[in-house]
Parts: sequence; structure tokens; C-alpha cells
Amino acid sequence: MSANTAFPPVPVEIPFTKGQIVQLFPVLRENSIGLVYGERWAIARIDKTEIQLDNFPENEFSIPTAKALPQKAADLLYVKTSKGVDLLDWKQKRQTAAFMDISKSIEINIETSRISDYERGAAISVFEYFDKDENDKYEFVLDDILNKKRLKEVPLPGFSNELPVYFTPSYTIYRPSWHSQWRALDNDLNQTIHPLVDLLNKDTSNAVLAVLNDNMFVSEELRHALIITYNKTARKDMLFLARWYGIPEIVPVPMAINDGERLMKSPNHNTMSPSGRWVYFAVDGGRTRKDTHYLVYLDPKLPSGFWAPFKLDFEGDVDLASWVAVPEGLVLYKNGQLSKYDLSHFDLKSAIAKSSK
Repeated sequence: MSANTAFPPVPVEIPFTKGQIVQLFPVLRENSIGLVYGERWAIARIDKTEIQLDNFPENEFSIPTAKALPQKAADLLYVKTSKGVDLLDWKQKRQTAAFMDISKSIEINIETSRISDYERGAAISVFEYFDKDENDKYEFVLDDILNKKRLKEVPLPGFSNELPVYFTPSYTIYRPSWHSQWRALDNDLNQTIHPLVDLLNKDTSNAVLAVLNDNMFVSEELRHALIITYNKTARKDMLFLARWYGIPEIVPVPMAINDGERLMKSPNHNTMSPSGRWVYFAVDGGRTRKDTHYLVYLDPKLPSGFWAPFKLDFEGDVDLASWVAVPEGLVLYKNGQLSKYDLSHFDLKSAIAKSSK
């Protein structure tokens, strides 16, 4: 069954004339999306085809390469810089906290981060530094951003930044090396168990599932993950749904592509919605076709766990992709224009009824 006939979202086109957007990210404000244009951070409210910008002062924070972390409060935004984590208060229009640890080396890097406790301001990060012999070292670190101190370190011998690390609100799921099994840590950086780890460890050969940093999208709340991968056995790109509600299993998601097309491309803008129910992905058309763009709906209420991917009315390369969280919608950015797809009207019961006629 196909969702093309059940739910064909039509995008609203919104020109952005303030400059080149270099980052989009979900925020908790209604009908809004976070963005960075030039060196300015802003929250943009989308009113039909108009945009109202709530800018953050550039003299307080103006790092365009920093990455926004998921929000828990509408006026507070944690951001990961290349060396630490900062807290921006949109109500006060101030940077109210920032922390980086250079006690081991001046040359450091924060690869990726998540906030593990928003009230305490605790952050878990993949931390890179060079020891006194100039050896590259990695470790998981637990930092207190508000009180500017490191709480815990877990060394990662043999790790590299090419290895996958996935953060959920309660877990860190990672692979210490290409020849090791998957592992999970809790929010205190203690080893723990997780059903997704068990599923991934059933076959770590990468013959069926080559899970990389930017091709698995995990929802802790809905207990599923979409994996976009090259299947060596089938010799083609495939979609898989890993689910650990009911009987844990990994099932293929049927998706037909033409010869020469790929389900992954670089740079990769594929992304999961804040609710965990939608995944956007682009199909690289190769040399002869334009890129095409798809949404797949994931829902534990469906027997298969998913609704067949449907193609969006959008072609060609995109610069950025992200989400309006409330009401939920996909936003694509290309050539100075935002295309917003409202997904809040998707009615699963109606879709199933239409497809069965």
C-alpha cells in the first residue's frame, strides 16, 4: 500500500531574504524553526508565507559552526561548539553558561554532544585530545556546564571519529571499533543493556547493515530506529526498521530505486522528526537524474511498523533539512527558499481506509 494517494502534502514556499542559511534546527515554539544565517542565530516564526525573526545578539554568541542540541525549554538552547557546550537564554538574550576543559591539552575537540540532565546542565560528549606524546585520544566525558567542571571520563582506546555514536535521551549507543560489538551507556556513563544493541550485535559483519554515524535514526520513546544502508548481500541500498516493542526484530522497508541511484548522498541531510514518527531522506539521482525526496512514516500501531515511503513534490539538491516541531512539519531549504510540508494533518485511520478501497 502506498501513502502517495492517502497523504500528498503540498509545500508552502517561503523566501528567505536575510542571507544564506547555514543551519536549521527544531525548536519548541509553535510554528517556528531555529536557524543560523551568516553568524546570527535566530528563531523564525513562520506565519503562512511570512517569517518573523527573533534574533540572538551577535555580541553574545555568533559561532555559525556550532550545533544546536534538542530543547527541553522554549527559551533555553544548549549548543555544541568545537571545544565545549554553551547555553543560550533567548528570554534574557544572553549566553548564560559555557564550559570547555583544556586540562589535558590545549588542542581539543568535542565531536558530538547531548544534554543528559537539563536541570543540572549535565552534558555527555565525545571528547578528543592529544596527550604529551601527540597521540590522538578519545573518551566519553560527563560535564557540568552550569558549574564548569568535568564529572567523569570513560576512555575509548582504539576509537576514531568515523565510528558511530548515537545519543538518545537516556542512552549512548556506540561501537568502540569496527571489529567490536555494539555497547550502551546510561546517563552516568556506566555500561548497561539496550534492545537495539542486541539487535545490532546479531550480525556485526556489515554485510547486511552498515550502520554509520549519519544513517541510523533512533526514537527512544517509540522504541524503533530506521536504518538506511548499503546491503552487500543484495548489492543495493535498502531501508530497515529496527523495533524493540513486542518481539525485537529488524525488518526491511520496501523501497524501489532506479539503477545508479543511491539512498544516501554526501552531504547527508536525512533526518528524523522530533516525534520519532517521520524520517526524511533524499535519493541521489546520480549523473542522469535529479535528486528525489521522500518521507517514511513509522508507527508501532501499524502491523509492519511503517507506512510505505512516499515521494515529495520536490526535486534537486537541497542545502538543509529540518523540522517544525509544533505542529510537526518538514522544512527543506534550497536556493534561498524554505519549503514547509505540514505533516500534522496525517490521519493514519483515514490513510488505511483510503488504501483499502
